[in-house]
Order: sequence, then C-alpha cells, then structure tokens
Amino acid sequence: MDDCGLMLEPQEGLSVDDIVNWAKYAEKSGYGYIFRSDHLVPTSDSKMKVPSPECWATLGAVAASTQRVKFGPMVSPIGFRQPTVLANIVCTLYAYSKGRAVLGVGAGWYMTEYEAYGIKFPGLKQRKEEFHEALQIFRPITEGKHVSFKGKYFSAEMDCYPKPEKKIPIIVGGRDSQIIRWAGEFADELNTYSPSKEQLEKAKRILSNRLNMRGRFILSQMAPFFIGESDSDLKKRVQHYLDELGIKMTTEAQIKDFRETGILCGTPDDFIAQIKEKRAAGLDRFYFQLINPSDKDAADILTKTISTI
Repeated sequence: MDDCGLMLEPQEGLSVDDIVNWAKYAEKSGYGYIFRSDHLVPTSDSKMKVPSPECWATLGAVAASTQRVKFGPMVSPIGFRQPTVLANIVCTLYAYSKGRAVLGVGAGWYMTEYEAYGIKFPGLKQRKEEFHEALQIFRPITEGKHVSFKGKYFSAEMDCYPKPEKKIPIIVGGRDSQIIRWAGEFADELNTYSPSKEQLEKAKRILSNRLNMRGRFILSQMAPFFIGESDSDLKKRVQHYLDELGIKMTTEAQIKDFRETGILCGTPDDFIAQIKEKRAAGLDRFYFQLINPSDKDAADILTKTISTI
C-alpha cells in the first residue's frame, strides 16, 4: 500500500486533531501517503461550508505526530505564497520529518478563495507563467542547491536551510498540456483528478520522453471513492453524498456517472477490478479523497480491500 494514500479536503471543517488522527490512521493502516488539500475556503456547494485549519501549519502537526507516512499538500496554489518561502517551508518540514515531506503544487483555479483573502487572481495565462517560474525556483532548492533566478514575476538568490539530504519529490497537479510538459521537466510526479483513459493517454504522449528516461516518473490519480460491502451498502453511502450536496439524482444514476467519469465506485470486487484496469492504463499511484471523513467504516473497507491487491 506504499503506492496509495488518503487525502483530506478542507470543506468538512476538520480540526487539527481530526487531521492528525487521520494521519495516524493512514500510517497504522499501511498507506504510503497522507495529503491535505490546500484551499482557503470550501470549494463545494455542500451544506458544510466550514473552513479547515491552514494547510501547512497542520502538516507540521502531522510531521510531529507520525514516524513513517509521507505527507504534503494536494496541491498548493502558487498564488498563496512566494515560491522561495514555500520552498523554505517544505525543506524545513522535510528535515524535521526525516525525509517524509513532499511538495505538491499547482497553478491555482478557485477565484473565490483568492478574493476572500485579498489575493490577486490573474488570468490563466499569467497563472501558468507564474507557475513555470515557480517550478524553476523549486527544483534547485528542493535538491539542496543554490538558486539564482530572475523572472517576470518572481526572483530568487538564495540557499535554503536546512538543505535536504536527498531530492524532495515535487508533484505537479493539473491536466493542461503545457503544465504536463513542465511537470516532466521539473517534477517527479503528475497528479490528475480522476483521469479518463483519454486524458491519461494524452499525458503519456506528452511525457513519453520523460517516462522513458532513467529515474521513475510517477503518474497518479486523486479522486473521491465510494465503496460498500454490498450493493445496498454502497447505495446507502452514495445516497448520503447526494443528500449532503442536495443533488436530485437516483443512486443508480449517480453510481453509473461515477464509473463513467473514472471515480472508483463499487463493492470490494468492483473496486479491485477498477484499480487493476487503471494500473494497466498507466496509473502508478492512487490518492483516495475522504469525501465523508466521519464515515470511518468506508475507510476501513477501502483499507481492507486495497491491501489484498
């Protein structure tokens, strides 16, 4: 299960203790990773519009409360923090946790949270340009090197302390063609939200040279999951999801929609088959979003199921 992880969203109003407890659960259960979504306000139209504690502060608590599991943001938008400051944060946590922190980054997309916190939200073209510059700063710093960079939006002339003894993994989140190319150039992993076969094939085409190079490049998926011990148990959980979001759809239709859009959904046997199909298509890692963190039974079923693969 080292190639699997759990991911916590902010819109559930989780406390720091909740987040730490889920990190301990991930570690005890054998998962390789625990991630926090780095959002400033909830992104869902759910009734649960309660923000969570700041992402990187809670990752410090995760680092202090665990010994084995790797952790990081999934993912941190560039616009929230200067790249040099963010790089310093991850290097510090990497050293403190004895090499367990990873840096997940993206260009940012949710305008509402930028506006709520008084952060400028540029157009997509500029956000991508800023992201490209940030990656050119992150890569040398996370390799323990001096960075000398002067761009249109960011600059850096610094060494980071403490310097990482090994390269800190960088995960790029996104499915834009240019961002995928930059992931292949500067990162170690590309993460996409529940990619379809077509989207995965597109990423593999763009990354073909990188995938054939020495040194493994990881393709991963982040998405919610729905699992039940039986068909009736599965429908109960899907219905809870529909009720919470106020979606007017039958459970059967929603389950069909989940499966068509690549979201893992089914009984344990269905789940295993779906994961094997995605692995055959090229996915290396799976990060399971806890859509309902209060439903620990679902997490237990998931853990039991994927431990058999």
